[in-house]
This record gives sequence, C-alpha cells and structure tokens, in this order.
Amino acid sequence: MTGALADVELDLKDCYAETHRWQSETHVAQTSHRIQFLQTQLQRLEDYKACIHSLNSPVHRIPNETLLEIIDYACDMNEITLNLKDMPALAISGVCSRWRALSSSSPRIWSHIRISLNTLDSALSGLSTFPLWKHFLNLSQQSPLTIEI
Repeated sequence: MTGALADVELDLKDCYAETHRWQSETHVAQTSHRIQFLQTQLQRLEDYKACIHSLNSPVHRIPNETLLEIIDYACDMNEITLNLKDMPALAISGVCSRWRALSSSSPRIWSHIRISLNTLDSALSGLSTFPLWKHFLNLSQQSPLTIEI
C-alpha cells in the first residue's frame, strides 16, 4: 500500500509541475484545454490518494468476524423513527460498502426493533415509517424478532 501511495505522490508532483508549466505558456487556446485536462487528472489523483489513505486505516485490518461482533453489540435495539441515530443498524450500513455487506449479511442486527406509540401515531397520520419497518423486517430474514412497543 505504501508503494502505491508513493507512486501517487510522484504522479501528483509531476502533474502539478506540468500544470504550472502550461499555465505559464502563452498559447491561450491550447493551454486552457490542457490545463482543464490536468486539473481533472489532479482531482482524480487526489481522490485516489484519499482512497489509499482510507484503505491503510487500522479498521480495515479488523477481521470480518470481529467487526461483525462489534456491529452486533452496537445494534442492540433499533427504534423505528425518522432519526438515523435511533436506528444503529441503518446508520452502520451506510458507513461503507464493507460495513453495508456485513450488516446486510447479519439478520440479527435488524431483528431488534422498538416502535414507540408516537411513531405509530405518525405512521397512521400520514408520516409513514412503514418503508423502514419493511426494510428492517426484510433484512431480519429468518432471525427471531424482538419487538418492543
């Protein structure tokens, strides 16, 4: 991973140098297209560098089994509301593709549901949270449900 990061750093340095060189050119018509191309390349390289940094993060070294235990612990109860902080399974599944895949493959984190009377009232009055209920029930698959009202 560090080799890839060093390569990106070199590519960025070269691209910045070439951008600076083209900005000092006097051929305006050709220069503007080339500078625009180089700026696009710079943005792509910066994005790629950010991805490499992300992949070097210590959380990526945690085995899936251990991470799934942590996710299971964090998703003790999901209160079906319109507030994401009340639904840890949904919040965790939105972190990244790895966490989404792990949470989607773990029915038990979706099977602990709390429904407050206020939520039921709002659902019946038109501010429906029914799609959320359906989402949780679909992902809980055959896992035994724990529902608190």
